Amino acid sequence: MSRAFSGRPIEITIKGDDLNELKLLSQQVADMIKGVEGTRQVQSSMEAGRPELRIMFEREKIAQNNLTVSQVSQILKIAGDGQVVSSMDEGGTAVDVRMMLSPEVRASTTSLENLFVSQGGVQLPLTQLAHFEDGEGPNVINRSSMSRVAYVYGDYAGRDLGSIQKDIQAGLAGIPRPPGYIIQSGGQQQDMAESFSSLALALLLALLLVYMVMAGQFAVGNLFG
Repeated sequence: MSRAFSGRPIEITIKGDDLNELKLLSQQVADMIKGVEGTRQVQSSMEAGRPELRIMFEREKIAQNNLTVSQVSQILKIAGDGQVVSSMDEGGTAVDVRMMLSPEVRASTTSLENLFVSQGGVQLPLTQLAHFEDGEGPNVINRSSMSRVAYVYGDYAGRDLGSIQKDIQAGLAGIPRPPGYIIQSGGQQQDMAESFSSLALALLLALLLVYMVMAGQFAVGNLFG
């Protein structure tokens, strides 16, 4: 099981592929947990999004101009990350010289839209080959076993954690989930369950070892008795 390791008593892991579906499920789980008596400061890892610029390529228009998506995306990559064009010696160490747009230009959607792609001596504006949309993405995209993961976590007060977890499990059972999506519990309750499981296994092994030693001594006693 994937663990968030947030250190919070209540932890729920939600696994799936589609970010929008994960955001919807995590919000449903968070709202349900907030309604459980005794829960405090419940949050979803996908609540606090950050602004992002989404660029959708017009594949037909790109092909009509004898270009590929890779060529167009390379222009954007150079605009954002820059390109090493030379190197210089600085105290015996080779230092790359990178050409890139200024931070102010990179931060401007209009500036990016006005970039040009050269093809056969013709300068094509990027707006003819792609369109831009402002959106919001999660702060962190967690992954586990090739799946995207969202976390819902929180604290508790005024009730024992065991009874709170029972209410949460009952609430989770009532949340429909699309095929391929998994909702799992974690937190301190799981840590305690795992600790007790490990303790029980250690006790069983200790008893088995004692039995084997006593059986061995009994067998030796019979042999020489």
